[in-house]
Amino acid sequence: ASSAPEQFFFMEMNTRLQVEHPVTEMVHGIDLVEWQLRVAAGEALPFTSDDLRPRGHAVEARVYAEDPAHGFVPTGGTVLAVHEPAAHEGVRVDAAWAPGMVVGPHYDPMLAKVVAHGADRAEALLRLDRALAATAVLGVTTNIGLLRALVADEDVRAGRLDTDLVERHLPTLVDETMPPIVPLAATLLWLAVEERSPDPWASPTGWTTSGHREVHVAVAVAGGDAHDVVVHHRDGTWWGHVGDGPDVPIGVEVLPGEGGEVL
Repeated sequence: ASSAPEQFFFMEMNTRLQVEHPVTEMVHGIDLVEWQLRVAAGEALPFTSDDLRPRGHAVEARVYAEDPAHGFVPTGGTVLAVHEPAAHEGVRVDAAWAPGMVVGPHYDPMLAKVVAHGADRAEALLRLDRALAATAVLGVTTNIGLLRALVADEDVRAGRLDTDLVERHLPTLVDETMPPIVPLAATLLWLAVEERSPDPWASPTGWTTSGHREVHVAVAVAGGDAHDVVVHHRDGTWWGHVGDGPDVPIGVEVLPGEGGEVL
């Protein structure tokens, strides 16, 4: 083999579907799982590999319960909410997540596969990025941010791939900067829970002659450093700032919860 590098050889055979089989299915327009079951039931394939013609380009991204910023360690927790891309052209999501599901340490941390198909690689990557932007999981740390950074990487887009690419580019692929909206949102969520207390004197935003008082809260997200958050209510709107940052209005959408509660 060393004297004929242009040749290739089969070294092993895995008689099962690979994780990447949706790419093959989207490019060739067939359902491999369906035909796997049909053949197992005794049916004959009505086509051969010579009959299959690839169409366009497909790219798959695996959504994992892991933390790329800390050595890709597996994460866990309870899935609180999930949002998948809906009605995105050329996009397919294979997933088993649902609110209430516990992600534990005993199984592979893969949560979903987001696959995009396009006329060419550029269109497939564009659709994949849009689909990942519309994918969110609350309650479990995932690698979605890293996946979007990879899709935008010049080497990835150009197909200049190697096994060291992620390690080499990791400092630019992982952004640990926390948007101010995160501690602000966490503070408002805490306030919403506290305001349900039956004791009016226990309200953190209790009434004063000059209106609701400012609330000062120290918020630590995901075990990180504490952020000093100040929120207050003025003219029917919540305002707040983090640290020495500017005071900004915080939009809140009021939704009916279970049992008629207001969240």
